[in-house]
Amino acid sequence: MTSRDGVSRFADSISYRVFDGVVLSAMAWALRDASPGASAAALLGLAGGCLAEYFCVRGRSVGYSIKAGTGSRFIRCALVVLALLGASPGVWLWTLAVFSFLTAALRASQAFKEEMAT
Repeated sequence: MTSRDGVSRFADSISYRVFDGVVLSAMAWALRDASPGASAAALLGLAGGCLAEYFCVRGRSVGYSIKAGTGSRFIRCALVVLALLGASPGVWLWTLAVFSFLTAALRASQAFKEEMAT
């Protein structure tokens, strides 16, 4: 990996987290009165995404090969788009929240398995 690749991956990761934060926090704010449950789900989706990324980055920093493909990013973006365009955003936001925490659990389990193998 060249330093250019590292900078590109870093910029990609940061821009994705900023996008996630801006869109989901705005949705939480907009839905706070009309649908408090959907608002909470948006915040949980944001927290779960940050937690999953933390496990991934932390695991890699200690030498574990945490797999983080583009599939989970695509699914998260699709769920956000469906929440923005759908008639019932709460359903999609709760799905996003559950998916985010499942992704975080998967990444934590990858690190745990590597730790137990050493």
